[in-house]
Amino acid sequence: MAHLFTPTASDAPREYVANLDIVRFLASLWVVMTHYGFIGPSWGKTGYQPPEGIFALFLKMGYLGVPIFFVLSGFVIAHVSSNIHFFKFALNRVLRLMPGFWICLSLSFILLTFLGTPDPLSVQQFIANFTLAPQVFGFEFVDGVYWTLFYEFIFYGFATVLIALGVFHKRMLLICAIWLGISFANNLFIEHVIFERVFISYFAGAFVGGMVLWHGWKKGWAFYHIALLLASAFSLALGVQKLDTQDFLPNFQGTMGYLPALGYAVFTIGVVYLALLAPQIKRFSGVALLLGGISYPLYLFHQEVGYALMRNFVVADHVFLSVVIILTLVVLFCGLLHLFLEKPARKFFTKLVDGVREKYSFSFI
Repeated sequence: MAHLFTPTASDAPREYVANLDIVRFLASLWVVMTHYGFIGPSWGKTGYQPPEGIFALFLKMGYLGVPIFFVLSGFVIAHVSSNIHFFKFALNRVLRLMPGFWICLSLSFILLTFLGTPDPLSVQQFIANFTLAPQVFGFEFVDGVYWTLFYEFIFYGFATVLIALGVFHKRMLLICAIWLGISFANNLFIEHVIFERVFISYFAGAFVGGMVLWHGWKKGWAFYHIALLLASAFSLALGVQKLDTQDFLPNFQGTMGYLPALGYAVFTIGVVYLALLAPQIKRFSGVALLLGGISYPLYLFHQEVGYALMRNFVVADHVFLSVVIILTLVVLFCGLLHLFLEKPARKFFTKLVDGVREKYSFSFI
């Protein structure tokens, strides 16, 4: 018998890549700027108009922060999942994401109830959102950004099963190739929503790109890594095109050609690759760790609360300055949220799980 939570080689400190936390924070900030500067104004949710010119193009492209998150996720999951029991891996993922999500959900509900929203929230909707699948109960997300967590947990679910089967690391590149094949088949021919949801076909290229980057970074680069990265970019380009047609994004509204989409996809994967190649900022690793930590609550909390703040507090004669001040306050608030709520909550739940483990001596054969 072996204890389920017995320390293994995976519990040893892993190499920390500070640059990736910087990328994560900048990607999160880019998404925030796009919501506040372009998407929200375009849909009339902020009370002011979006800008024009080159800055408007920069804001239009900000939804690429989401696939950058997914590339980082593919890399991180490959990095933390070696030599670990599948149950512990799954539990670690839940403990990493859900406390922060529940806190941000609760704070967003309270503030949006106070500030007011075009569509009033209900307690039933709030409770349904705790499951991360409120649509099952007939409700919408309290904040639209939550949809990305749904895809994250699908990825974690597949990774958990493959870790349990003992093939996630042994056959990682083959798994990547099969996943890309499924995504190409659905994006080009099948075009079925079930395939898109189950196999994350729009963003498979991002997750696979991250996994391949980790494999090449850890095992040494070979020609098949380059081939898979190119295939990932081609797949993600199709996903970017599909995403561009969604009604909730006013960015290009289906006008993006495949070549620009491919350029954006190469950029999405390439920025993470360049962060791996660049010298690591070890001297400021503490700052990088803090910024990476802030990025998660910042992403989850900023959108609908930000729109409400804009509607209530933007000064008509000083729109730009008002938006900058509100954005800065949101970032600072999320920093405090991370330090004084999210991290303690994660530690609390981890200790709770450890206490249950010690009391009942969970084990597997």
